[in-house]
Amino acid sequence: MIRRPPRSPLSSSSAASDVYKRQGFLSPAFSSFKALEDECALRQRFWLVYWVVYSCFCTVECFLEPLLYFVPFYYPIKLGFLIWLFYPQTKGAETIYNSVLKDLIKPYVEAIDGGLEHASKSAKDAMNSASAAVAAQASGMVGKEQVKKDD
Repeated sequence: MIRRPPRSPLSSSSAASDVYKRQGFLSPAFSSFKALEDECALRQRFWLVYWVVYSCFCTVECFLEPLLYFVPFYYPIKLGFLIWLFYPQTKGAETIYNSVLKDLIKPYVEAIDGGLEHASKSAKDAMNSASAAVAAQASGMVGKEQVKKDD
């Protein structure tokens, strides 16, 4: 039987989870809001690049999670990585975007757009079918309710 190593105390505590969420999501989201409101194109691009890199990171992390479980101090490393991504002096997100993601994603933009459009159309058709079925079922039941009588 394979035994897993004990998790870092930071990984399971809700306080640590709050720190990761605040540093990776809430703080950048608020900064993005401020960038949108002050209409500075450079700041908007900075945060848009961050969100592209962050989403790719989250996607990869989702698939690698069973392996990352065994990496010692993964969560403190992740925290440092997230701060490096959005810290204005390091511009980590910009570095990863320009050196890896842009060239990796660009050739597939049309295929991804087509897949997303197809998925959206399929979801819309499924919702229309489901709502039509519910409406038909409900209209067939109207007037057939049983009234509960007091004994």
